Amino acid sequence: TGNRIWKQRLVDIGTVTAQQAK
Repeated sequence: TGNRIWKQRLVDIGTVTAQQAK
C-alpha cells in the first residue's frame, strides 16, 4: 500500500510541476 501512495504522490507532484512549467 505504501508503494501505491508513493506512486500517487509522485504523479501528483509531476502534474503540479508540469502545470507550473506551463
